[in-house]
Amino acid sequence: MEDTQRINSPENLAKQFQYTIEMSQEAVFWMMHNGQFTYVNEQACRSLGYTREELLSLFLWDVDPDFSKARWKKHWEELTTSKRRTFETRHIRKDGHIFPVEVSACQILFDGKEFHAAFVRDITDRKQAVEKLKETEQKLRQIIEHSTNLFYIHTPDNVLTYVSPQSRQFFDCEPEEAMLKWTELITDNPLNAVAMAATQQALETGQRQPSYQIECIGKKKRKIWVEVHETPILEDGKVTGMAGSLTNITERKQAEEALKESEFFFKESQRAASIGSFKADLTEDFWESSEVLDSIFGIGPEYHRSIQGWLNLVHPDDRKIMERYLRDEVIAQGKSFVQEYRIIRANDGEMRWVRGLGSLISYSGDQVLLMGTIQDTTQQRQEEEKKSNLEAQLLQAQKMESIGQLAGGVAHDFNNMLSLIIGRAELGMRKLDRAVPTYKTLSEIQNAANRSAKLTQQLLAFARKQVIAPVVLDLNSSVESALQMLNRLIGEDINLVWLPGGALWPIKIDPAQLDQILSNLLINARDAITNGGKITIETSSVSFDQSYCDRHLGFSPGEFSVLSISDDGAGMDNETLTKIFEPFYTTKGVGEGTGLGLSTVYGIVKQNDAFINVYSEPGQGTTFRLYFPRDIDLMDGSSSEIKSVIKGGQGQSILLVEDDPALLKLGEELLNELGYKVFATESPTTAIAFATKGEDKIDLLLTDVIMPEMNGKELAETLKRLLPELKVLFTSGYTSNVIAHHSVLDEGINFLQKPLSIQDLADKLSKILS
Repeated sequence: MEDTQRINSPENLAKQFQYTIEMSQEAVFWMMHNGQFTYVNEQACRSLGYTREELLSLFLWDVDPDFSKARWKKHWEELTTSKRRTFETRHIRKDGHIFPVEVSACQILFDGKEFHAAFVRDITDRKQAVEKLKETEQKLRQIIEHSTNLFYIHTPDNVLTYVSPQSRQFFDCEPEEAMLKWTELITDNPLNAVAMAATQQALETGQRQPSYQIECIGKKKRKIWVEVHETPILEDGKVTGMAGSLTNITERKQAEEALKESEFFFKESQRAASIGSFKADLTEDFWESSEVLDSIFGIGPEYHRSIQGWLNLVHPDDRKIMERYLRDEVIAQGKSFVQEYRIIRANDGEMRWVRGLGSLISYSGDQVLLMGTIQDTTQQRQEEEKKSNLEAQLLQAQKMESIGQLAGGVAHDFNNMLSLIIGRAELGMRKLDRAVPTYKTLSEIQNAANRSAKLTQQLLAFARKQVIAPVVLDLNSSVESALQMLNRLIGEDINLVWLPGGALWPIKIDPAQLDQILSNLLINARDAITNGGKITIETSSVSFDQSYCDRHLGFSPGEFSVLSISDDGAGMDNETLTKIFEPFYTTKGVGEGTGLGLSTVYGIVKQNDAFINVYSEPGQGTTFRLYFPRDIDLMDGSSSEIKSVIKGGQGQSILLVEDDPALLKLGEELLNELGYKVFATESPTTAIAFATKGEDKIDLLLTDVIMPEMNGKELAETLKRLLPELKVLFTSGYTSNVIAHHSVLDEGINFLQKPLSIQDLADKLSKILS
């Protein structure tokens, strides 16, 4: 009794508690209200690397970088209320090393004073374990998310808690959506009920069950087959859920279905026109084939039917590829045999294309069987080549379009230069007597420039960008009116036959363009004929539906009037036919042709939404057929005007706006020569300012269409607000598609295409101002 009292005496209990605290593996700190340490145990010294005297001279924030005086004050107040707190923070050793700790803190009242006691555990190992666990989890997640399989987890009552991102490939939906629609995607199919009983068995027994196959609603609502692997999740011996994976086996199932029918194919393939069947024992190196397959290969019963015997039939260029494919993919990996390759028939040496389909269907010990079919695909290949030729024709059409764009750009700049040449020549000629030698020189310059202008018009015709004035006309009447001219073109030694068709539909085209087509094609036919021959011009009507046009590249559906021009001349080969519409391409000798005749025809046809076909063979002549779309408008009874002598002005005032200085000066001189009063400027802004002053009357605005400050249409609209009675004449060297973009080619708008002659300018001004 005395011993117990002595042991439990306050002095001994204090020593026992102190010994216990000193021997503790946790660091113990006592702090006063100001944060200074008043007591530390030996573990605290070891963990921080200080002596006890050093630590007792420090404050909490000296060893805890996350604590400040302000936070310490708040922490003290919270402990006063709650009496105990547990939290994580960091401590810093004397050598600067920082490590994580868990702190259990409390307030202690001792000897009438409040102290803060903290029990501190180094949790470095725990933190590292957590990080390793996170790293392992991340690696496992990456493996799962990059797998071709879909992984999932569900509770015992079939509530999904996780679905991997492969749901996008399997079901075309995000994992979250798949979790909500799982029943709809997987379990609603009655065919799956029996197979999915394995899941219930695993939940009840905690034992992993064999995998099973089910049918699901896959991507794009298509049915897919998946193989299911599931395993119970056990916690303390209790099943808390199931983890599973889905493997898409649709291709395998399809192959299995094909193999189920292979016996039927083996018996019935003889009835197919070009499909033969085979069965190969790869282990015994022997194969059997149907009669049709023997016919495809050109072999008989005596043929050596080994793998090498089959490879000997394969085209030498494909042989190594097929040997490697059979060895490394079909046999080694069990893949289905799907390959297209060439063979050389044994009996006649003819090369044929074949497509092989087959699968490994039986493993009996070391025995491996391959069964399948082989189809002769030579005809399909030939059809593909025809399709390739059609694609080449399409590329040719695209090339022609690109050349046309280039031609249109060249023509614009050329037109501006020709305007200067023609205008200057005409001005000079008007000031000279015809007997003067210089007059003849200027006349030759003018003639050369006019011929160049025609060349430009041919380029624009090819580019389908020249300014045209289409009218509704009867094709028969137009051809008949041109027959006399056409007879003179071809000469007396060639017989021109005219065969008009009845009840033609009206077409809409510029009559001058139709004349260009007739003359160019007749000249081309004439040059193809030697020692006399015949050229036939025919017309007819035809209709094409969409199905016909789908089978004939370049044709368009609708109703057409057809112009056909045939000759019995030399004809053309395929290489020439692919190039005849290209500008400057000609088969004639140097100096005998520009190479723009047929390209002009091509451009005119395309510009009028028509199309053209050429039929020709060497020595058999050529036929051009042009298909013009039926026009529903009434026939236009207008007739072309006959140019009269140059008509001068009566002193009317013309405001001339042209941004090209050389053309501006020329225009001013031409207008003065014609008897007009001219106010000339390069700037639309200056023109507006001049008109605003109102000091001089302006009868007509003559303006270029495309200018830097504003276009001619905008200038005309501005001036008409000031001068409502103002007449306007537009001119441009740009092509019609550019001009049309600025809306100056509408009906009733006055327009002249550059290059201008003084005759055209005089006639147009006289007509507008009269």
